[in-house]
Amino acid sequence: MDLASFRNLLTGSGQEALVSAEELQPREQDYLQHFQVLSRQYPADLARAALETAILRREAAIKFPHAKRMYFTRQALEQASPAEVSDYRSARFRPFDIVADLGCSIGGDTLALATVAFTIGVDLDPLRLAMAQANTQALNLSDKVTFLRADLTKSLSLSPYPSPLSPESALFFDPSRRTDGRRIYSVEDYLPPLRVVKDWLPRFPALGVKISPGVNLAELRSYDA
Repeated sequence: MDLASFRNLLTGSGQEALVSAEELQPREQDYLQHFQVLSRQYPADLARAALETAILRREAAIKFPHAKRMYFTRQALEQASPAEVSDYRSARFRPFDIVADLGCSIGGDTLALATVAFTIGVDLDPLRLAMAQANTQALNLSDKVTFLRADLTKSLSLSPYPSPLSPESALFFDPSRRTDGRRIYSVEDYLPPLRVVKDWLPRFPALGVKISPGVNLAELRSYDA
């Protein structure tokens, strides 16, 4: 799904197509059959977006209690923590007034963080940012979150936010840990690589990072963690 298709999915006709797709109770293995049915009623791009969303919502139910109201990409869902894990982790950030969710993707952790502090979701992918915004709206958390598009490999500049982060603010960094559908094990191959946090720590000592299982622990020896 691309950004234009997702925006179309949020329109009245798009939501109608999504309801029709969900009524089919689709599974990935039956995609072609269901697409042929939907594409007789709706434009191909809209039928594809609705069917993809309906499939991912069913699969996401094991991770997210509100999956039926949320939007996902396949890769974002695979990398997302279960809601119970995000809720547990977010409690660590309760002492802070502002948390920046760096690499927020479709907003899985943003939703949990927003229940304990005002949260700034940052990502480079415009589609995932649009989904994150839709997900916070669906869960009535829009007033506790703002989103920014930024390349974290270049700088940690959140200047568009009206009240800049202070050293008392906290950061949660969730780099991409998959490429071409395969898990990345080296922290230096993450997108962005883990070493970017060394530039952030002098300004923001309250920093949490999500890393992949099976990571080589020797790569973490230079980090005070």
